[in-house]
Amino acid sequence: MTHYALNVPDKTIVKDGVGLRLASNDTWLNDYSSIHAIQINDSSGEVEPTSGENRSATEEEIKAVKDKYDALNKAKEDAETSWQNNWDRVRLARNHLLLDTDWTVMTDSPLSNDKKQEYITYRSNLRNIPQTYSSNNAKDIEFGDGYVSVSGSKKIIKPT
Repeated sequence: MTHYALNVPDKTIVKDGVGLRLASNDTWLNDYSSIHAIQINDSSGEVEPTSGENRSATEEEIKAVKDKYDALNKAKEDAETSWQNNWDRVRLARNHLLLDTDWTVMTDSPLSNDKKQEYITYRSNLRNIPQTYSSNNAKDIEFGDGYVSVSGSKKIIKPT
């Protein structure tokens, strides 16, 4: 059984416990200004008008809520796919790894010179990711706990 819930004042649609928020300027909600909520179970539903007199949801209302959820979900998935294939995402993740290791190259770092050199090389490899892997799609570059994988193969590994 699939359950949908539209909460008009909160501008949210929930499908089986997964909620999506409508943009505050979404004009789609204008058609539902006299409705507080719509609850749908599979193909039947109940409307809770702001007047307080519950009624059955129409087929049009049920279809509209389901279609709106699907459209919002697709837009969310498209945005996530776009972000995954964005070099800004790669640079942001790379910058976090650089920040994490700033201390290793400071003059007062407790590391040995050999270990400092490993970190210098590691950090240089991180900074060069956009140039080194420019022929790859950004989505092929993944970051783990101190390492960088390209197309599933670890390419840059944080010194231990």
